Amino acid sequence: MNQEEIQALIENIDRLQISLNHTQEEIDRLRTRLEVERRAGNSRRVDRENQIIEIGDRVRINNGVRLKGSISSSKDIEGNIIRFTKSYVIVNVALKKNKNGVDRYQEIRRAPHNLTRLETVSQ
Repeated sequence: MNQEEIQALIENIDRLQISLNHTQEEIDRLRTRLEVERRAGNSRRVDRENQIIEIGDRVRINNGVRLKGSISSSKDIEGNIIRFTKSYVIVNVALKKNKNGVDRYQEIRRAPHNLTRLETVSQ
């Protein structure tokens, strides 16, 4: 290789490095924006017939729920809201304790109109 070829390779590497840096900056911006949107989505409230439900509220699930380890559906299951998705509310329901005394939970996804608020976080 002569000096001109080496210089051309160095310039090409510099150009690629600059492009890589710009790409990394763009990825960092997107990650930050997605994290802000995710946090905003998790702190969302849902207005259900002038009844606002939010994360941490204790709710009753109005329709039947099939819990892990159960053969049939159960009615009037209670749990706490842990997050919201675009159209559903995720409720954390405590299951019966097993032989070791360890608490187990199941996350259940329901539409807001299938929930009745029992307690609110601010109470």
